[in-house]
Amino acid sequence: DQSIAIPTTIATTIETTSNSDFSLTGLWVEGEAISTKYTCQGEFISPPLQFSGVPAGTVTLGLVIIDQDANGVVHWAVANIPAAETSIDEGVLPVGAIHATTTQGIVGYWAPCPPSGQTHRYVMTAYAIAQQLEFADGVDAATLLDAFEAGALAVAGNSFVSETP
Repeated sequence: DQSIAIPTTIATTIETTSNSDFSLTGLWVEGEAISTKYTCQGEFISPPLQFSGVPAGTVTLGLVIIDQDANGVVHWAVANIPAAETSIDEGVLPVGAIHATTTQGIVGYWAPCPPSGQTHRYVMTAYAIAQQLEFADGVDAATLLDAFEAGALAVAGNSFVSETP
């Protein structure tokens, strides 16, 4: 028998903690309205975000935005954000990161856009992951979310609302 050594990005030690200081913040107050700049009424660009308290052993970060009032519609799913990135600039995907295909079939950010006269609640979740995920741009969001859940060292959340006049 022959064995082949394959280099891996999996952390050699994994420290999981339910008391993690891992957090995700945006330009809005938790649970309050996101600026219209980042919605379908504005510039349709992704918001700037900050990660903090990234746990030891994290290789990459993942991110997803889900509309809680539209049966879990995925508006943005990003994987392989380098763990050293402490922020994401508006409208920019960090080098090496990939976008998944949203529920609407868009590869990239699909701005919040509730039906006219409605306010929807959105949950943004960040995942600290112990390995590089071997997916390409356009992977199905559900597949990516399964990988996030399977490989998460820590999870952080944030929420916002968006209203369309």
